[in-house]
Amino acid sequence: MRQFLVSILLLIGLIVCVEGMRKQGVAVKGKFLCGKGPALSNSTRVRITDIDTGPDPDDTLDEKFIDPNGEFKLNGYTRELTNIDPVLYVWTDCNDGGTPCHRKIKFVIDQKHIIGEDPKPENWVDVGAINLQSVFEEEKRDSPIIVIGEKIRPHLSKISLFYCCAESIQLLTPFSFLIDRKNTTIFYCIVAMSKISIEVFNAKSPSSSAVIVEELEKTFGVERIALRLDPRGKGLRDEDTVSSLNLPSNNAQLYYRDLGPQIAWKTVFLMEYAGPLCVYPLFYLRPWFIYGAGASSQPVSHVVTLALLCHSLHYAKRLYETQFVHRFSNGTMPITNLFKNCTYYWGFAAFVSYFVNHPYYSIPTFGSAQIYLGLVGFLISELGNYSIHILLRDLRPAGSKERKVPYPNSNPLTQLYNLVSCPNYTYEVAAWTSFTLMTQCLPAAMFTLLGFAQMKVWANGKHRAYKKDFPNYPKNRTPIIPFVC
Repeated sequence: MRQFLVSILLLIGLIVCVEGMRKQGVAVKGKFLCGKGPALSNSTRVRITDIDTGPDPDDTLDEKFIDPNGEFKLNGYTRELTNIDPVLYVWTDCNDGGTPCHRKIKFVIDQKHIIGEDPKPENWVDVGAINLQSVFEEEKRDSPIIVIGEKIRPHLSKISLFYCCAESIQLLTPFSFLIDRKNTTIFYCIVAMSKISIEVFNAKSPSSSAVIVEELEKTFGVERIALRLDPRGKGLRDEDTVSSLNLPSNNAQLYYRDLGPQIAWKTVFLMEYAGPLCVYPLFYLRPWFIYGAGASSQPVSHVVTLALLCHSLHYAKRLYETQFVHRFSNGTMPITNLFKNCTYYWGFAAFVSYFVNHPYYSIPTFGSAQIYLGLVGFLISELGNYSIHILLRDLRPAGSKERKVPYPNSNPLTQLYNLVSCPNYTYEVAAWTSFTLMTQCLPAAMFTLLGFAQMKVWANGKHRAYKKDFPNYPKNRTPIIPFVC
């Protein structure tokens, strides 16, 4: 029976993490015209993309130029847990009057056209013949490629200068740069009309030729790029626009910093939360392997089984929220955080499980009353934590980084927002306090105290940010503990 329960829990975790990573794609074809004839093949580029929300970057499924007849066929795949959101992007100079960069047109592909195998004739989405001289609703300006003379390069391997129509700073960074990590590097930006030129120099010799870029050895992706207005200032946000920075028209400077190897927040969360689902049950399922041959003959208290179920429920919930609920404001974090976070969560899962599942473990002092009081508190706190996460998700539109002041909704468990700025942390601390009460386990108490200390730091930071960004922020709220702190 014990093995069956644990197998079910592990299966749920695996389904959340793995089962849904199914192959999905689309196949699109059509023809683009510019007036009475086909659009120019060397200036009309098409791409099908899966639009991802949260920290995951958008996935390019296929990309190419149209042929001389204006026709194209694109098909490609990715693996996602949920249904992909495919779109067709078109970059063109048709009806553009020689202005810098390209018109960027977006066509949304209905999810009913998603396929999981190589396309058959009936699977192709035919958009027909579209005249690009028209004005389209979802149209912007952008440049999908770097053109140096007649040669197209996907990154700045040995190029010191490029031009791009950038509505956002984020659009300045779809490329990789060669950089000398030992030196500060400066981006010199000249803004004229809608055209931006950026030249890279070694800061120790800013008047030297940009050819020095050819001699640098390190290459890394855009996730490691931090742009600053000041060498010691804060990094610019992806959504900051060039116009909002109030840069001078000539010799504007942006400072570059190498953030080191990065990893997606979502990846870190999935890995750090999946570990405890596997580590904790080992002590419950295979006690003789941990405690010796005689351990399997010892009776198992019902509180030990309840602890396993509660611990597994918590991390299964976290995996579910990471995949389906959370909308991350930041895309990546330093890769070293992966090792720190996994060590913390996996290590404490083993530490707590070792003592709770030990053959000499004793039930709590006050017996069933203490156990079930802790169990009820744990379940209510987990539900409250989930309710707050749902409220926060609904507060931020998908794909945006918009910040608003959260207020309680009709769910009574969200009323804690009337008292604290971060009730999700309040419920998290309450859940582990209840777990500690239920198990009367010292390692669980240590995990609770350390978690509270860290969450208090986070809550204080968010509380200060709310008060700074929103002048009318409710004054009666405290960061994490009502009326206290």
